[in-house]
Amino acid sequence: RLLDLYYQGMITAEGFKQEEERLAASIEAAREEASAEMSAEAARNDLELRFEQVATLLRDLDIDRIWASATEDERRVLIEELVESVTVFPDHLEVKVNGAPPLNVLYDEVGMKVSENVGVGDGT
Repeated sequence: RLLDLYYQGMITAEGFKQEEERLAASIEAAREEASAEMSAEAARNDLELRFEQVATLLRDLDIDRIWASATEDERRVLIEELVESVTVFPDHLEVKVNGAPPLNVLYDEVGMKVSENVGVGDGT
């Protein structure tokens, strides 16, 4: 279409050259954008594949067997890597696991005795 306009004398040779350069730049920019999108998609697919591999590994992990065969030092490392913090409250524990929302754990859920001094409305 641009060439037709040039042949019909509706644009000059300079105008034709400028428009051709603008179109070529637009085409190149579109190609670069498409290439960047393809690279980003490939990176997302790779990340998704790795995540699924890790999820499968963790799902199949026999933590009881690992814990039973671990030394005390190894157990401490496991806990330090998995648990961000444990906050002690009078009636429960708040456990923050790395990468997960906090968990509220009652003392009796982990074999601990509930304090007799805990209760709402009692005097201190």
